[in-house]
Amino acid sequence: MDTNSLQLPAMRLIVNPISGTVHHKERLVKHLEDALGASYRVSVVYTQRHGHALQLARQALDEGIRNIVAVGGDGTVGEVARALTGTDAVMGIVPMGSGNGLAGELGIVGHDAACMADILCRGKVRQIDCGSADGQLFYCTCGTGFDADVSQQFADSHLRGLLSYIRTSLHCFTHRRTLNCTLLLEDGTRLERQVFLLNIANISQYGNRAYIAPLASPDNGRLMVTIIPPISLSGAISLAFSLFTKRIHKTKWVECLSCRSVHLDLPDDAAFHLDGDPVALSKHSLDIEVKPHALRVFVP
Repeated sequence: MDTNSLQLPAMRLIVNPISGTVHHKERLVKHLEDALGASYRVSVVYTQRHGHALQLARQALDEGIRNIVAVGGDGTVGEVARALTGTDAVMGIVPMGSGNGLAGELGIVGHDAACMADILCRGKVRQIDCGSADGQLFYCTCGTGFDADVSQQFADSHLRGLLSYIRTSLHCFTHRRTLNCTLLLEDGTRLERQVFLLNIANISQYGNRAYIAPLASPDNGRLMVTIIPPISLSGAISLAFSLFTKRIHKTKWVECLSCRSVHLDLPDDAAFHLDGDPVALSKHSLDIEVKPHALRVFVP
């Protein structure tokens, strides 16, 4: 390694080799590594299991590396983000998953090596919020009801891709149930609701341009709560249309609230997800809050 390259800042690529449906990841990563070579000293590591990206990101921080890139889907992005939240490090995202919710929200689309390298070399750094559910961090959405049931079954199926997700969603809808939930907002407002779905969002979309909270923003210091009551098949068709046309907040039977924090009481058998990953709850009473400007990210 020559003297000039030693003076470049270090960058670590953390790659999930099995995320999403993108093939030839090693070739893409090699092209990306070459494209970044004039601006960074690049090193590459691969994840081997769930939770490994979090460990690898922490290891990179311990080595003094302050530019750390998640190459994978929402799960990989979330793990790297959790390690970097509250630090001076900057996260890069190369979206290679099925949904790519946070990447899409930030305008990071596709996985062309040249385009991704341009963002990482010449893009801006944006400080974004994250959410916390009893201390567990999330960056896109969390919630209970239908989307949590879908997350659980999708995780159990071991199949990926949009078509598999649609199949799982249809199965969960035919077996849908109603949950009785209580919400206590920071201003003291108490809401008791029967819900088909209750979502709390830091960004506007789940991923794949399905907008569950069109008014949400990742850097406004607030969360958006979307409450959907029990619905029929015709209601579900209308709901699906509103999701993909950014109009769910204009649907008369959908309740949308903006807050900085909310306390949730859920039924004992309620499923819950953080950024699309099912989580086991030790208790069914949760305090959820926003952490403003907690994470630095390379954006176009």
